[in-house]
This record gives sequence, C-alpha cells and structure tokens, in this order.
Amino acid sequence: MRPPDIKALAENWYKPQLEERPKAFHRAVQGKLGELSARGMARSPVAYFTAETLAQQEVEQYGQILFAGYKQAFAAVSTPIGSAMLAQVKRDLDTLLSNEADRSLKAIQYGRDACGITATTKDAAELRRLPQQKLVAELDLFVAQLNSERKGNFFKKHPVLALVLAFASFLFGWLPQWGASVWSLFSSRPLVPYLIEKMSRFNWNLVTMPIGFGGCILLIWLLVRSRRQPASAADTAEGN
Repeated sequence: MRPPDIKALAENWYKPQLEERPKAFHRAVQGKLGELSARGMARSPVAYFTAETLAQQEVEQYGQILFAGYKQAFAAVSTPIGSAMLAQVKRDLDTLLSNEADRSLKAIQYGRDACGITATTKDAAELRRLPQQKLVAELDLFVAQLNSERKGNFFKKHPVLALVLAFASFLFGWLPQWGASVWSLFSSRPLVPYLIEKMSRFNWNLVTMPIGFGGCILLIWLLVRSRRQPASAADTAEGN
C-alpha cells in the first residue's frame, strides 16, 4: 500500500474525532474556571495558568488522536513502514499541533486580558514543544518496533521459502566435502582442477543468453506494471 493510501486511511479515522475536540476543550476550560470562580479566584493569575495547562494538554490530545489514526492505518498493511511515510506522519503532526496551539491560545486569550497577566506566558511554539517531543519519540519507537517485528516475521509468512533456504544452506555447506570424498573413489585426479578443465570447454552462452532474455522480460514486465498501477488508482479515484 502506498503512503497516500495509508494517509487516507489514517485521516478517515482521526478527522471525525478531531471535530469533537473544540467543544470538549471549551467545556473543560469552563468547568475549571467555574471551580476557581466558586473559590473567588476567577480573575486571578492562577485561573489563566490553569487554562494554559489545559490548552497544552489539549494540544497533546490532538497529537495522540492523530497518532492513534496512523496506528490503525499501519495495522492495515503488512510491509515495514518506510522513512518517507514516517516523515509524512511527522509533518502532519507538526502541522496539526501548530494549528491547535494557535487555536487554543486564542480560545483562552480573554482569560489573560481579564486577569491582567503581566508575567511571561507560553506562546504557540512553547505550548506544543513538549507534547511534540513526546509524540515524536513515541512514533519513532512504535515504527522501529513494528518494522522489527515485520522483518522478523518474513520467514514465518513464507515457510516454504525458509525451508528451501535452510536446505540450500545445508547442502552447499556439506556437499563439497561429500562430493570430494565420493569423487576420490572413482578418480585419482583432484575434483576442482577436473571441473575447471571441463567448464572451460563448456559453452556458457547456453546459460548467459537465457538469463539475459529472462532479465529483459522481467524489466519489461516491471515497467508495464508500474504504468498500470497509477492508471488503476486514478480510475478508482474517479469512481469514488
């Protein structure tokens, strides 16, 4: 599955959930301010810094939802996650957290003005710095573990190939000694010089020409296949 397909799967999962977050954030802020108001602290600096903490938590919550969406999309594919896809997720995360940090600060700006805050407060970059560092570290670790598991599962998914490779490894490690021992029963000449002498008379075109012909066919097939995939994807998009 291509990166655009994974991105579309992730967006289909996390975008509906993100649409519900502004109302949830507003309720959380109003609830906390209501508690402070009951204690006569509605216009104190504590009220604004409490709202600022909620805003930073909201920024992280947005990132966690996006991260969860990509986890669901990654689970839909069996291949390792490439560096290009990982970079795409980090760009999406950066854009989302940047926009949400700006929006959250604007949502609580009235509190700063009402409380008359003169001390230094967090700007949008500072508000998203720690959540983004945490999420990027979690993302890198998750992808590294996922890729390690999927690479390790290759032979589990292809048991026949694993058996053939194991047999070939055993055969090539054991065959030369066995062959030399058996050869000594029929000839006093060393096996390797004898094979070299015979191979020098062999017409290697019988080997190289079929390999070259097969390589050309494979190359043509790959080129045709690469052209058909974008066309089929475009047809699917038009059909949707």
